[in-house]
This record gives sequence, structure tokens and C-alpha cells, in this order.
Amino acid sequence: MGNLENDIPKYKKKKKSTTSKSREKSNHKHEYTEKCVVKYPTPYLVGKEFSYGLVTYCKHCGKVASLTHPTKEEHVNTGIANAFMSVFMTNEEILEYYKDLDVVEVEDMFPKYVSITKSK
Repeated sequence: MGNLENDIPKYKKKKKSTTSKSREKSNHKHEYTEKCVVKYPTPYLVGKEFSYGLVTYCKHCGKVASLTHPTKEEHVNTGIANAFMSVFMTNEEILEYYKDLDVVEVEDMFPKYVSITKSK
């Protein structure tokens, strides 16, 4: 063993990833703070070519943390009591509700990354 000062490297070396197929680990801590609306194909739904969902992604590299389909509360009169029920929003409702967010078109229903250079 050498001197402690000689054993400590001057910079952090890139390591190969052991859990994913990527060649190297990312050089930043993912910050999943950005949101956008994604348009993804739905060929399995008859009469519906695509759907919209809400994505949270890393602001540095575009890695997707979660994809959700937004819901809304609807009033339902059951005859006995008034109740509220969560129902999925339609494509038009999603676009109207999240009109301030950018819309990104992806090729898969479960995207791993979104393009940071978004199109409106």
C-alpha cells in the first residue's frame, strides 16, 4: 500500500453500468422536475390511432420517470347518495387542461427518453 494521498484519484472515472444496457452511467444526478404531454401510438385500440399522456422527465437528459394518463373527478348520483368517481380524461381534455405544456411525439407507449428539443 502506498501513501493515502497517492491512492485517491484526482477525478471520478466513468464506470460501466451493471444494471442497464447503456455503456456508461450518467454523469449527473437525474432531476425529474420537467413535465410534458406525450403523443404515443395506440394501434391496439380500434378507431383510435394515438393517445396522450403526461410524462415527468429529467431536465438534463430527457430520461422518463413516469407516464400517467390524467384522470378527473366526476359527480355520480347513485340514487342513495351522491358520489365522485375518477375517470380518464379524453385526448381533447388533456390537450385543453395541459395547454401550457409542450407536446412531444414518441414512437412507443412506454418511452424511456423524450426529446428535450420539444415541438409545440
